[in-house]
Formats: sequence, C-alpha cells, structure tokens
Amino acid sequence: MLFLALVTRTLWAVAMTGEPTSDARAYTLLARQLAAGGTYGFDGTPYSFWPVGYPFWLSLQFRLFGENSALITATSIVLSVVTVGLSIVLALQWFRNRSVAVVAGAFLALYPAYIQMVSIRVSEIPFTLFLLLGVISWGNRRQLSIKRALLTGFFLGLAAYVRPLALGVVFPLAIARWLSRCSIKTVIIESCVVFAVVAAVVAPWTYRNFRIYERFVPISTNGGMCFFYGNNPLAPDEVEASIEPDRDFKDDAARDAYCSAEAVKHIRSDPVAFVKRTIRKALMMWEGDTVGVVWNEPAITARLGSHSIRPLKIVSQVYWMAFGVLCITFVCVAVLRGAWRSVLGNSALWIALSFTGVYAVTYSQDRYHFPLVVLLAPLAAASLVGVIRRSWPEAAVQTHCQDAP
Repeated sequence: MLFLALVTRTLWAVAMTGEPTSDARAYTLLARQLAAGGTYGFDGTPYSFWPVGYPFWLSLQFRLFGENSALITATSIVLSVVTVGLSIVLALQWFRNRSVAVVAGAFLALYPAYIQMVSIRVSEIPFTLFLLLGVISWGNRRQLSIKRALLTGFFLGLAAYVRPLALGVVFPLAIARWLSRCSIKTVIIESCVVFAVVAAVVAPWTYRNFRIYERFVPISTNGGMCFFYGNNPLAPDEVEASIEPDRDFKDDAARDAYCSAEAVKHIRSDPVAFVKRTIRKALMMWEGDTVGVVWNEPAITARLGSHSIRPLKIVSQVYWMAFGVLCITFVCVAVLRGAWRSVLGNSALWIALSFTGVYAVTYSQDRYHFPLVVLLAPLAAASLVGVIRRSWPEAAVQTHCQDAP
C-alpha cells in the first residue's frame, strides 16, 4: 500500500506541479520571510492571521533546499505516504484485523484528494499527520497510560500550530474513552495531562502574541474573521465576498475581535436564520470533495486542457460518496448488531462531530473534512471487508478498559 501511495502521488506531482496561488502563495511569502530570519509577517509587521505552523515548516525546507519546488513537493509526498502507513497502524489498533488495515491503506493510497494535494502548498497534509499521530498515541481502550497522554498532547500541540482547532481535540477523545466504560477518574487525569502538554507546546507562541497584542491569542487571529465570514448578511453563499470591515485597526487581533463582535450582532438579530445557516454549513462540509481539483486547476488546464476539469471532479466526488456510504454503513450495522460501544466509543466519530460543529457555527468548506478522512478510513474499510466476506469485523475497541467497573 505504501508503494502504491508513493507511485500515485509521484505521478500526479510530476504531471501537475505549478506555481503557488491563493493560500499557497501567502504561505510561501511568509515562509520566505521566516527563512530570511525576519519577523513573521508580510511587511515586517508582526502578524498572526494565518497560524505559523505551516509557514514555519516551509521555511525550514527553504533553508535546506532553497525554494526548490521539486524537493518541497517531494517532502509533501513523503508526509502523505507516511500518513497512509499510519492509517494502517490505526486500523490495526482499532480492529486487530489485517484485511481491514490493508483496505484502509488502499482507500487512502488511491484517495483522489490526498493524491491531488501533494502538488500544492497547503497545511492539510502536516495537520492530518499530526492529528493522526495524536489519535494513535491516545490508543484504544486497553492502552491507558500517562506516557500515551504525554505523546498525544505533544502531537496535538504541533497540530495546533498548523490549525488551532486541534487545541480542543482532547475533549472528543475524552468523551469517546468515557463512553467506552472507562472510569471518569482515569479519563479526567489523562485528559488533563493531554491538555497541559498541549498548552505547554503552544505557550511560547501564545506568549509572543501576548507581547504583541497585549491580549490572550493562543495561536492565530483568524477565528473572529472566520466567525464573521460564516455569519453576515451574505453568508453562507458568498462568504468570500463578505467584505472585510472597511476601517483601520491597531493590529490584526483588534480586527479579529471586531469581526467576532459583528458576527454575534448578526446572530442575535435573527437567531432562526443562524440555526438554518448552521445546518446548511454543516452539510456543506461533507457534501463535496473536489477542492484538490479546484486548487490544481491552473496546472490541470495547462497540461490536460480545461475539458479535463469536470471528469476529474466527477471521479473525486464519486470516490468520496462511496467512502461516505461505507462509513455510514459501519455505524448502521454496528447499531443493528447491538455493538453500540464500537460507535459511541470511537474517537474518529466524535472528532468528526466536533469539527463539524465548529465549522458549522463559523465558516465551512468541503476541504475541512480532509484531515478526518484518514481517521474514518478504518471504519470504511471494516464495512467493505464485512460486505465482501459477509462477516463483520469486530472492533478491538469493543473491549472494556482495564479499570472499568
């Protein structure tokens, strides 16, 4: 599976690598500034709108390789292949079934968006890797230990530098463990350890932000803007056109606070519309999976012609829909078989639910489910193996915790 993942990603990257655009261009400019030993920002002014994690990662590569696009793309390929390998580890951890692990790896080795993302500079790949390492470190229900909690906190802290959303991942992990009949005392102790380590990992950047903005900013200053993008008179249809407030601000943290306050005002003005909008944004996060094609569109058009865009989108969407059906099948069959614990105690489902809730309230795009695919792959694989063999794989996580009553 790892070789398959390497081949598919390399072939795509060789064919489709192009110049950075949009977010990728911003990341490149910020990384260039860091690599030169400058302040994190575009013009020498301290900046925190985009989390520093991915630009810093790029800046390390700039220091090592220069701005060699081929080597930077090769690094993305390596990280993506490692992610496929770790998905196999996660599947074995959850199901103790070789067939499920192989199928999970195959799903991701051939997953269109995971292949397409390696040719562009985006934060999804490292964030997915760190999130997956955190979940693997957390373990299943028989693997309770402070050492694992320390590792989980470390990896989630690294993930938070890429996307601050990772700061709260400990909560869905704790819920899943508690619903696995682990004692509440054990869950609280482990969760506190994880949260403390996450806080320690991000503390240097939080302190930097406090010195700059004179207020508490854990990682980035884009939360209020995203909240505003998702809750304004134009949302959710024209979120990008929801004009950035036309006024001068002391810094990007002040702008962020203003945007957050404006979003709250809009919500209070029509709570019913907010509920409807939230439901719609939740669906938007899961309904499509063509962003890999969209972001590669200039390179695809240049090499294959504009007529190839639609077929590639269809392939990506059909693959995504089949994957989703298999995940839903896992949940339905587990419930029908009375295996409630394999659903309620599965951390992937709780993390997916928590991410959906955050994005539904703030700002949603289909690309936001990207890091969740690797966590859901073992469930889709278990469904496919069950359908083919007509024998449903039993989740290893159905066993009780060692300290359960």
